[in-house]
Amino acid sequence: MESRFTTDLEKEMNDIIEKLLQRDLDDYFKYTTDISFTPVGIFYEGNEITGEDVTNIVNSRKAMDSLYENRNNVYNKAIEKFGKSGQFDMAQEEATELALAIRRYNRLGHDAGVDNLLEEIADTEIMIEQLKIMLPLCSTYKIKDIKKSKINRLNNIL
Repeated sequence: MESRFTTDLEKEMNDIIEKLLQRDLDDYFKYTTDISFTPVGIFYEGNEITGEDVTNIVNSRKAMDSLYENRNNVYNKAIEKFGKSGQFDMAQEEATELALAIRRYNRLGHDAGVDNLLEEIADTEIMIEQLKIMLPLCSTYKIKDIKKSKINRLNNIL
């Protein structure tokens, strides 16, 4: 993509738009919510990016962030709707899909399998969070202690 910029602000806005479109929002999201602008002549893959496009992307991200912050409500609804047994089965399925994605990533190369691997990591983490809710004796502190012990053992091996 080649663009000509008449101002530094246009270049900065283009960089932000590219990051938004690449879903690399962590560093740019807070910045873009604090400003208001109408970009002129900013293109991504031949398509002009308008202020409305940016607003829609930012608003979508805000909604997703809000849902993420309240994800335990979503998890509890899923557990209620599908039952504990169904969610245990789903956790097992997601763990299997993660194992297959890791295998595919190693076999096909990093570029070919990275998107699938990232998706399966996310799916598995979501199910792990639901497992923690469903297991009454499962405390965050107990898991944290077990993880500390395993990290310590790994450190000793290294």
